[in-house]
Amino acid sequence: MKDYFLRLNEYNIWANNNTAESIRNTADLDAKALELFSHILIAQTIWLDRISQHPISFDSPWIKLSSEECEHLLQKSYNDWKIYLVNIGKVELSKFVEYKNVRGDTFKNKLSDIIAHVFNHSSYHRGQIAQHVKKSNGKPAITDFIAFARL
Repeated sequence: MKDYFLRLNEYNIWANNNTAESIRNTADLDAKALELFSHILIAQTIWLDRISQHPISFDSPWIKLSSEECEHLLQKSYNDWKIYLVNIGKVELSKFVEYKNVRGDTFKNKLSDIIAHVFNHSSYHRGQIAQHVKKSNGKPAITDFIAFARL
């Protein structure tokens, strides 16, 4: 499972880079697209903070970042997740992690489920971004996992 999550992290950076490029290349882009992209990257960071038991880096997953801030956080998130996944033990993946959401509610989930959620969450919002890019007469990014797997 660890190897699978490492592969999903590679897919995630590939898909996020494609999404960032579609955002950069779309003139008059609907502002919601960049807001959603910011959300993806911030959420990835918050989840890693939670499971690593680090102080939470952002007060909200809905902070609007600039394109430049997104570009920086994109690479940082990928690197941080890769380091975390490389160093995680097989047994740890089945352990439960207790955390608080942004409203302060306490939850407990299996670590492997949290990691799966992070990558699925990103895919969900990339689809929304593609819709905003298309509405802005841009070219939506190809972000399907199978396209990545064909490389």
